[in-house]
Amino acid sequence: MAGESSTPGTAASGAAAPGAAEPAAAEPAAAEPGAAAPGAAAPGAAAPGAAAPGAAEPAAAEPGAAEPGAAGSGAAASGVVGARAPRSGSVGPMDDGGPFAGFWSALDAVPAGPDAEALYDVGTAAGRLRRANLATYLDTVGRAASVLLVAEAPGWRGMTNTGVPFTSVRELGPEYRTPPDPTAPWEASSRVVQAVLADWVGPLPLAWAVFPHHPFAAPDRLTNRTPRPAEVRAGAPVALALLDALRALRAGSDADDGVRVVAVGRKAQGALALAGIDAVAVRHPAQGGAAQFTAEMRALREA
Repeated sequence: MAGESSTPGTAASGAAAPGAAEPAAAEPAAAEPGAAAPGAAAPGAAAPGAAAPGAAEPAAAEPGAAEPGAAGSGAAASGVVGARAPRSGSVGPMDDGGPFAGFWSALDAVPAGPDAEALYDVGTAAGRLRRANLATYLDTVGRAASVLLVAEAPGWRGMTNTGVPFTSVRELGPEYRTPPDPTAPWEASSRVVQAVLADWVGPLPLAWAVFPHHPFAAPDRLTNRTPRPAEVRAGAPVALALLDALRALRAGSDADDGVRVVAVGRKAQGALALAGIDAVAVRHPAQGGAAQFTAEMRALREA
Protein backbone atom coordinates (compact mmCIF):
# COMPACT_ATOMS: atom_id res chain seq x y z
CA MET A 1 0.00 0.00 0.00
CA ALA A 2 2.91 2.33 0.41
CA GLY A 3 1.47 5.47 -1.17
CA GLU A 4 -1.01 7.86 -2.89
CA SER A 5 -1.77 11.61 -3.19
CA SER A 6 -3.15 14.84 -4.67
CA THR A 7 -2.08 18.50 -5.16
CA PRO A 8 1.16 20.50 -5.24
CA GLY A 9 3.98 19.92 -7.58
CA THR A 10 3.59 19.39 -11.27
CA ALA A 11 2.29 15.99 -12.15
CA ALA A 12 4.80 13.98 -14.12
CA SER A 13 3.95 13.30 -17.70
CA GLY A 14 0.87 11.15 -17.83
CA ALA A 15 0.09 11.41 -14.11
CA ALA A 16 -3.53 11.13 -13.13
CA ALA A 17 -5.47 14.36 -13.14
CA PRO A 18 -5.93 16.06 -9.78
CA GLY A 19 -8.76 14.57 -7.84
CA ALA A 20 -8.70 11.32 -9.77
CA ALA A 21 -9.55 8.29 -7.71
CA GLU A 22 -6.55 6.41 -6.45
CA PRO A 23 -6.19 2.64 -6.61
CA ALA A 24 -7.76 0.60 -3.85
CA ALA A 25 -5.51 -0.14 -0.91
CA ALA A 26 -5.74 -3.89 -1.32
CA GLU A 27 -2.97 -5.45 -3.36
CA PRO A 28 -4.32 -6.71 -6.69
CA ALA A 29 -4.33 -10.44 -7.17
CA ALA A 30 -1.37 -11.78 -9.02
CA ALA A 31 0.24 -15.03 -10.00
CA GLU A 32 3.48 -15.58 -8.14
CA PRO A 33 6.41 -14.72 -10.39
CA GLY A 34 8.83 -17.47 -11.21
CA ALA A 35 11.92 -15.64 -10.07
CA ALA A 36 12.89 -13.10 -7.48
CA ALA A 37 13.17 -9.46 -8.46
CA PRO A 38 16.68 -8.37 -9.42
CA GLY A 39 18.90 -8.38 -6.36
CA ALA A 40 20.72 -5.32 -7.59
CA ALA A 41 17.68 -3.16 -7.18
CA ALA A 42 17.70 -1.11 -4.05
CA PRO A 43 15.62 -2.94 -1.56
CA GLY A 44 13.10 -0.51 -1.41
CA ALA A 45 9.62 -0.42 -2.40
CA ALA A 46 6.43 -2.04 -2.69
CA ALA A 47 4.44 0.49 -4.56
CA PRO A 48 0.95 0.02 -3.26
CA GLY A 49 -1.06 -2.22 -5.36
CA ALA A 50 1.03 -2.44 -8.48
CA ALA A 51 -0.63 -3.68 -11.62
CA ALA A 52 0.46 -7.24 -11.68
CA PRO A 53 -1.00 -10.35 -13.19
CA GLY A 54 -2.95 -12.97 -11.44
CA ALA A 55 -4.25 -14.78 -8.37
CA ALA A 56 -4.40 -13.77 -4.74
CA GLU A 57 -1.40 -14.45 -2.59
CA PRO A 58 -1.91 -16.70 0.42
CA ALA A 59 -1.95 -14.98 3.78
CA ALA A 60 0.50 -16.16 6.39
CA ALA A 61 0.77 -15.71 10.13
CA GLU A 62 1.37 -12.19 11.41
CA PRO A 63 5.12 -11.61 11.80
CA GLY A 64 6.61 -10.91 15.16
CA ALA A 65 6.28 -14.04 17.22
CA ALA A 66 9.74 -15.45 16.62
CA GLU A 67 12.91 -13.60 17.44
CA PRO A 68 14.66 -12.59 14.22
CA GLY A 69 17.73 -14.59 13.60
CA ALA A 70 16.67 -17.54 11.54
CA ALA A 71 16.37 -17.47 7.80
CA GLY A 72 12.84 -16.73 6.64
CA SER A 73 10.75 -19.77 5.98
CA GLY A 74 8.98 -20.82 2.85
CA ALA A 75 8.81 -17.81 0.61
CA ALA A 76 11.80 -15.97 1.96
CA ALA A 77 14.04 -14.46 -0.68
CA SER A 78 16.61 -16.93 -1.85
CA GLY A 79 20.03 -16.46 -0.36
CA VAL A 80 18.77 -14.39 2.56
CA VAL A 81 20.27 -15.48 5.83
CA GLY A 82 18.84 -14.26 9.11
CA ALA A 83 21.14 -12.37 11.43
CA ARG A 84 21.49 -12.32 15.20
CA ALA A 85 18.76 -10.24 16.80
CA PRO A 86 19.92 -6.75 17.73
CA ARG A 87 19.99 -5.50 21.28
CA SER A 88 16.76 -3.73 22.19
CA GLY A 89 17.21 0.00 21.81
CA SER A 90 20.32 -0.30 19.65
CA VAL A 91 19.46 -2.03 16.44
CA GLY A 92 21.15 -0.36 13.55
CA PRO A 93 24.11 1.68 12.36
CA MET A 94 22.05 4.87 12.36
CA ASP A 95 19.61 4.21 15.16
CA ASP A 96 21.03 6.63 17.70
CA GLY A 97 23.37 8.88 15.78
CA GLY A 98 24.73 9.86 12.41
CA PRO A 99 22.98 11.85 9.69
CA PHE A 100 19.62 10.17 10.30
CA ALA A 101 19.42 10.76 14.05
CA GLY A 102 16.64 13.33 13.62
CA PHE A 103 14.69 10.90 11.45
CA TRP A 104 14.81 8.16 14.10
CA SER A 105 13.69 10.57 16.81
CA ALA A 106 10.77 11.79 14.70
CA LEU A 107 9.80 8.22 13.79
CA ASP A 108 9.69 7.10 17.41
CA ALA A 109 7.43 10.03 18.29
CA VAL A 110 4.61 9.06 15.90
CA PRO A 111 1.67 7.55 17.82
CA ALA A 112 -0.05 4.39 16.58
CA GLY A 113 -3.76 3.91 17.20
CA PRO A 114 -5.52 0.59 17.76
CA ASP A 115 -5.94 0.10 14.00
CA ALA A 116 -2.36 1.00 13.07
CA GLU A 117 0.61 -1.30 13.61
CA ALA A 118 3.83 0.37 14.84
CA LEU A 119 6.41 -1.27 12.60
CA TYR A 120 9.63 -0.18 14.31
CA ASP A 121 8.85 -0.86 17.96
CA VAL A 122 12.02 -2.08 19.70
CA GLY A 123 9.83 -3.84 22.25
CA THR A 124 8.98 -6.62 19.78
CA ALA A 125 11.13 -9.06 17.83
CA ALA A 126 9.39 -8.13 14.57
CA GLY A 127 9.88 -4.42 15.31
CA ARG A 128 13.60 -4.87 15.94
CA LEU A 129 13.99 -6.84 12.73
CA ARG A 130 12.23 -4.17 10.67
CA ARG A 131 14.20 -1.42 12.38
CA ALA A 132 17.51 -3.14 11.68
CA ASN A 133 16.50 -3.56 8.03
CA LEU A 134 15.49 0.08 7.75
CA ALA A 135 18.81 1.16 9.28
CA THR A 136 20.66 -0.95 6.70
CA TYR A 137 18.55 0.54 3.93
CA LEU A 138 19.25 4.11 5.04
CA ASP A 139 22.95 3.36 5.31
CA THR A 140 23.29 1.72 1.90
CA VAL A 141 20.85 3.80 -0.18
CA GLY A 142 20.20 6.98 1.77
CA ARG A 143 23.71 8.38 1.89
CA ALA A 144 23.87 8.97 -1.87
CA ALA A 145 20.19 9.41 -2.76
CA SER A 146 19.14 12.50 -4.71
CA VAL A 147 15.51 11.41 -5.10
CA LEU A 148 13.04 10.77 -2.27
CA LEU A 149 10.24 8.50 -3.48
CA VAL A 150 7.27 8.91 -1.13
CA ALA A 151 4.26 6.63 -0.78
CA GLU A 152 1.24 6.95 1.47
CA ALA A 153 1.58 4.11 4.00
CA PRO A 154 3.06 0.60 4.36
CA GLY A 155 1.13 -2.31 2.90
CA TRP A 156 0.61 -5.60 4.73
CA ARG A 157 2.33 -7.73 2.07
CA GLY A 158 5.54 -5.76 1.76
CA MET A 159 6.96 -3.06 4.02
CA THR A 160 4.97 -4.35 7.00
CA ASN A 161 6.97 -7.57 6.78
CA THR A 162 10.42 -6.24 5.92
CA GLY A 163 10.53 -2.71 7.32
CA VAL A 164 11.90 -1.49 3.97
CA PRO A 165 9.64 0.65 1.76
CA PHE A 166 8.48 -0.89 -1.51
CA THR A 167 10.13 -4.21 -0.62
CA SER A 168 8.54 -7.57 0.00
CA VAL A 169 10.35 -10.58 1.42
CA ARG A 170 11.23 -11.74 -2.07
CA GLU A 171 13.23 -8.57 -2.81
CA LEU A 172 15.37 -8.68 0.33
CA GLY A 173 19.10 -8.96 -0.37
CA PRO A 174 21.57 -10.93 1.75
CA GLU A 175 22.41 -7.89 3.85
CA TYR A 176 18.87 -7.80 5.23
CA ARG A 177 17.17 -9.89 7.92
CA THR A 178 14.32 -12.11 6.87
CA PRO A 179 11.10 -12.26 8.94
CA PRO A 180 10.60 -15.85 10.11
CA ASP A 181 6.83 -15.81 9.51
CA PRO A 182 5.96 -13.28 6.80
CA THR A 183 2.30 -12.57 6.12
CA ALA A 184 2.98 -12.89 2.39
CA PRO A 185 5.99 -14.07 0.38
CA TRP A 186 5.88 -11.28 -2.16
CA GLU A 187 4.00 -8.17 -3.20
CA ALA A 188 2.98 -7.51 -6.78
CA SER A 189 3.69 -3.79 -6.60
CA SER A 190 7.20 -4.23 -5.26
CA ARG A 191 8.04 -6.15 -8.43
CA VAL A 192 7.10 -3.14 -10.54
CA VAL A 193 9.15 -0.70 -8.48
CA GLN A 194 12.15 -3.02 -8.23
CA ALA A 195 12.11 -3.56 -11.98
CA VAL A 196 12.39 0.22 -12.47
CA LEU A 197 15.21 0.47 -9.94
CA ALA A 198 17.09 -2.45 -11.52
CA ASP A 199 18.15 -0.33 -14.51
CA TRP A 200 18.34 3.00 -12.68
CA VAL A 201 21.32 5.16 -13.64
CA GLY A 202 23.07 6.99 -10.82
CA PRO A 203 22.28 6.91 -7.10
CA LEU A 204 19.13 4.94 -6.33
CA PRO A 205 16.06 6.79 -5.02
CA LEU A 206 15.32 6.43 -1.32
CA ALA A 207 11.73 5.44 -0.59
CA TRP A 208 9.54 6.24 2.40
CA ALA A 209 5.86 6.41 3.45
CA VAL A 210 4.23 9.58 4.79
CA PHE A 211 2.49 7.59 7.54
CA PRO A 212 5.12 5.15 8.84
CA HIS A 213 2.79 2.73 10.65
CA HIS A 214 0.64 0.11 8.93
CA PRO A 215 -3.01 1.26 8.90
CA PHE A 216 -5.42 -1.67 8.74
CA ALA A 217 -9.17 -2.24 8.83
CA ALA A 218 -9.59 -3.57 12.37
CA PRO A 219 -9.57 -6.25 13.47
CA ASP A 220 -7.92 -7.75 10.38
CA ARG A 221 -4.23 -6.84 10.18
CA LEU A 222 -3.98 -8.48 6.78
CA THR A 223 -5.70 -5.47 5.22
CA ASN A 224 -4.79 -1.90 4.29
CA ARG A 225 -6.73 1.29 4.86
CA THR A 226 -6.11 4.89 3.89
CA PRO A 227 -4.40 6.87 6.67
CA ARG A 228 -6.57 9.48 8.34
CA PRO A 229 -5.64 13.18 8.00
CA ALA A 230 -4.52 13.20 11.65
CA GLU A 231 -2.22 10.24 10.97
CA VAL A 232 -0.74 11.96 7.95
CA ARG A 233 -0.10 15.07 10.03
CA ALA A 234 1.55 12.96 12.73
CA GLY A 235 3.82 11.26 10.19
CA ALA A 236 4.75 14.42 8.28
CA PRO A 237 7.64 15.42 10.61
CA VAL A 238 9.30 12.07 9.87
CA ALA A 239 9.27 12.73 6.12
CA LEU A 240 10.56 16.26 6.74
CA ALA A 241 13.39 14.95 8.95
CA LEU A 242 14.33 12.41 6.28
CA LEU A 243 14.33 15.08 3.58
CA ASP A 244 16.50 17.33 5.76
CA ALA A 245 18.97 14.48 6.28
CA LEU A 246 19.20 13.78 2.55
CA ARG A 247 19.71 17.46 1.78
CA ALA A 248 22.44 17.72 4.39
CA LEU A 249 24.20 14.69 2.94
CA ARG A 250 23.97 16.11 -0.60
CA ALA A 251 25.26 19.47 0.59
CA GLY A 252 28.31 17.75 1.98
CA SER A 253 29.02 15.82 -1.21
CA ASP A 254 30.61 16.67 -4.53
CA ALA A 255 27.21 16.43 -6.21
CA ASP A 256 25.23 19.08 -4.38
CA ASP A 257 22.30 19.23 -6.81
CA GLY A 258 19.57 19.05 -4.20
CA VAL A 259 16.97 16.36 -3.54
CA ARG A 260 13.88 15.81 -5.69
CA VAL A 261 10.70 14.62 -3.99
CA VAL A 262 8.49 12.30 -6.02
CA ALA A 263 5.07 11.24 -4.75
CA VAL A 264 3.79 7.81 -5.77
CA GLY A 265 0.20 8.71 -6.54
CA ARG A 266 -1.99 11.71 -5.89
CA LYS A 267 -2.88 10.77 -2.32
CA ALA A 268 0.79 10.74 -1.34
CA GLN A 269 1.22 14.07 -3.10
CA GLY A 270 -1.66 15.53 -1.11
CA ALA A 271 -0.26 14.14 2.12
CA LEU A 272 3.08 15.76 1.37
CA ALA A 273 1.30 19.03 0.64
CA LEU A 274 -0.16 18.95 4.14
CA ALA A 275 3.42 18.74 5.40
CA GLY A 276 4.46 21.70 3.25
CA ILE A 277 6.50 19.55 0.88
CA ASP A 278 6.09 20.22 -2.83
CA ALA A 279 6.37 17.05 -4.90
CA VAL A 280 5.97 15.85 -8.45
CA ALA A 281 3.48 12.98 -8.74
CA VAL A 282 3.88 9.82 -10.77
CA ARG A 283 1.10 7.35 -11.45
CA HIS A 284 0.61 4.77 -8.77
CA PRO A 285 1.50 1.33 -10.19
CA ALA A 286 -1.67 -0.27 -8.83
CA GLN A 287 -4.80 -1.08 -10.80
CA GLY A 288 -3.26 -1.11 -14.26
CA GLY A 289 -0.81 1.72 -13.63
CA ALA A 290 2.43 -0.27 -13.90
CA ALA A 291 3.31 0.79 -17.44
CA GLN A 292 2.60 4.46 -16.78
CA PHE A 293 4.49 4.39 -13.47
CA THR A 294 7.48 2.82 -15.21
CA ALA A 295 7.45 5.33 -18.06
CA GLU A 296 7.16 8.32 -15.74
CA MET A 297 9.93 7.10 -13.43
CA ARG A 298 12.23 6.57 -16.40
CA ALA A 299 11.43 10.06 -17.64
CA LEU A 300 12.35 11.48 -14.24
CA ARG A 301 15.57 9.47 -14.23
CA GLU A 302 16.59 10.93 -17.57
CA ALA A 303 15.51 14.50 -16.78
